[in-house]
Amino acid sequence: MKLQVVSILAIISLIAAVFVAGCASPTSNTSPTPSGAAGQHNAFLQKYLTTYQDVSKQNATINVWKVTWVNNSAANLQFALGNTSENSSEGTNANVSTNASIMHFASVQDATSYVNGLNKTGYDLVSSSYDASNATDIASAYAQTAGHAPTIDKVYEGGANESVSSAPYRTIEQVDDLVAIYAITLT
Repeated sequence: MKLQVVSILAIISLIAAVFVAGCASPTSNTSPTPSGAAGQHNAFLQKYLTTYQDVSKQNATINVWKVTWVNNSAANLQFALGNTSENSSEGTNANVSTNASIMHFASVQDATSYVNGLNKTGYDLVSSSYDASNATDIASAYAQTAGHAPTIDKVYEGGANESVSSAPYRTIEQVDDLVAIYAITLT
């Protein structure tokens, strides 16, 4: 009798172990992830962030610039700009504060798949091609870092009244294999 109870418990334990192992096994993730080797920052993204800061300095005074790496190929960027051309055209002296997530993907296709998978309710596609004479700082910095003009520069904007003075003003921008998602407010 004791042998039967022990045998039944052993079988139940084995079945439970197989069940738990099957439930805990990794599944394939169809969502593309940013590129880069584990343990080190993505060299392109690191160079890009430096170039982006330099480009931003040309158009405004940088009061705050803080990069926090999320993983090896994605970073959060917090920055505040003063005396921007956008502010002066609106007749304000306020600073522009931005919180951004910037990600570098392994390919343009991966970045496009990521952007296509985002919920863009409340956003409008306002630009779908690169124009060097009217490029965003993000696209200009990308072109300088990559050494060539991007083949894709899609800009989606959202926010109350589509104006930076109406908080929050949100933007999703894909520049080839780079995606930037940011929220801008006047402070």
